[in-house]
Amino acid sequence: DEGRAIMRGLLIKDYRLLWNQRRTLGIMMLIWAIVVFTNTNPAFAVSYLIFSCSILAINTVSYDQHENGIIFLLSLPISRKQYVQEKYLLLLINLMAAVLISVLFIWLPGNIEGIEVMFLIGVVVLVISVMLPVSLIFGAEKGRLVIIAFGAVICIVGVWSEKLAQMTGIDIDHMLDVFFSQKEMYLNLECILVCICALAVSYGIASTHMVRKEY
Repeated sequence: DEGRAIMRGLLIKDYRLLWNQRRTLGIMMLIWAIVVFTNTNPAFAVSYLIFSCSILAINTVSYDQHENGIIFLLSLPISRKQYVQEKYLLLLINLMAAVLISVLFIWLPGNIEGIEVMFLIGVVVLVISVMLPVSLIFGAEKGRLVIIAFGAVICIVGVWSEKLAQMTGIDIDHMLDVFFSQKEMYLNLECILVCICALAVSYGIASTHMVRKEY
């Protein structure tokens, strides 16, 4: 059907754009392979691969916006919602590929706990869920500044929250201990639920913006 053909065409376009960066991707995978096979830091290897593969979707947004390429794309028989859907589909494909590789080469050999992998996936998904709509809304250059500002706000809120907890006598360490003392199955389900909600909200924001934005 026409919708699938459009989505397939957009995916082929994006992967061909990424293939032009194959040298950079090759260096990225070489660094990952060294970390994995030396078993120096499994948690870093997982988060590095998942984040690097996920951020490729954001890189394609930058390529599309270069020299107003997005205007040409939207002049084709492609709806704005389809454009956003393809970016999130690309993100999910890359994310699943990174998770599969991490499971095969890091988790199955017993170098890291399954719950730790899920936690790292959750953190990366939350970060990407912010970065992707920001890149679509503000563009590549302004988007970087917005993300930096957002990160600074999060850090400030985190520091002040910790001070407030100390002033009010709230034991954050105990709360975290209680949370992570749950059965691993429940923690995994909670992590998956958070990821789904974050991506759903992120997609809703990005899709709504694309429909209204003027180019």
